[in-house]
Amino acid sequence: DAADAAIIHRLAAKSKQLDFRLRVCFSTDDAQRVMAEHEFDVVFVDYWLGSQTSIAFISDFAQTHDAPCVLLTGLDEPDIRRIGFRAGVKAFLSKEELSAQAIECVTLAVLKGHAAL
Repeated sequence: DAADAAIIHRLAAKSKQLDFRLRVCFSTDDAQRVMAEHEFDVVFVDYWLGSQTSIAFISDFAQTHDAPCVLLTGLDEPDIRRIGFRAGVKAFLSKEELSAQAIECVTLAVLKGHAAL
């Protein structure tokens, strides 16, 4: 939602090592359209995109794009993590523990891991 997007923008702007340029989508349809039109280094996806979970989107994305995907959610539960990782998520961020440093560290980790593949 817009409030979560504003928090991510504010925290990413505080990064000391990375220059984040973010694109926000509020539905899976919007995300699919944007992904077809642009290239991304890392994709952060909320567990909920509009009225749907993002799991089907993540699964399709993982099969058709190279960029690593990070799942954001307020539902910090093992089942959600397991579902996300099975769909193709490379990392997980809990909204309750979000910070500029957490976003930066996860981004650097997935980029480093992606380069090693």
